[in-house]
Amino acid sequence: MSDFVSGFWGYFISIVAVGGVVFCVTLLYSQRRWLGAKPVGGQAEDTGHVWDGDLTELNNPVPGWWTWMFLLACAVALGYLFLMPGLGTYQGLLGYSSADEVAQQQAKMAEAMRPIYARFETMTVPQIAADPGAREIGQRLFLNTCAQCHGSDAKGGPSFPNLAD
Repeated sequence: MSDFVSGFWGYFISIVAVGGVVFCVTLLYSQRRWLGAKPVGGQAEDTGHVWDGDLTELNNPVPGWWTWMFLLACAVALGYLFLMPGLGTYQGLLGYSSADEVAQQQAKMAEAMRPIYARFETMTVPQIAADPGAREIGQRLFLNTCAQCHGSDAKGGPSFPNLAD
């Protein structure tokens, strides 16, 4: 949220998130009489829509299980918003942070890579440059992280410097 320097955006996101769930519950509550209405005389009302000559649309009430599943989904959404960081700048009761997760994964990857780079720690720059394994690692690193901008030949382009000088 570094681009959003105002505290307004945290409140805006919170209002939209909670307001959406409250709106859904309010809509269900306001329509419950119509949604749960039993058909008069045991027959559902015909809406007048007919497809393929014999497929008629009826105005059946929504089943009770659907209403309860809808309310359960709204309750799960509210629970998620309060447990996880889904309400603007609120960090959530569980304290989860995707930035912390990324930092942990990066530390784990760095630890896994340490043995590969360990032999180069004691070498001088000319020794590393002469080592074919080091050049291969360097080429892979360049192609994965630098070549997108500087080109695979390192000569750059109109917006990026020439690294082959």
